[in-house]
Amino acid sequence: MTLKKPEGTLEVITGPMFSGKTEELLKRIKILEIAEIDTLVFKPAFDTRFDETKIVSRTGAKTKAVVIKESKEILEHW
Repeated sequence: MTLKKPEGTLEVITGPMFSGKTEELLKRIKILEIAEIDTLVFKPAFDTRFDETKIVSRTGAKTKAVVIKESKEILEHW
């Protein structure tokens, strides 16, 4: 028996503060959700500015996220 992990991609959105990185992320997530493609979003536990369990843009757009303390926790959700 061969077990195969699902394929996926990791996308990195970079830029200076107030450049729209979170808005771009939320836009891409929305497009994938409309296409019925599974997404998994992580956020660092130390980021509690707007919401402890969601990624929130400055305009108020938001999506649920898995809160992690260390990057190795991502593998637990793979």
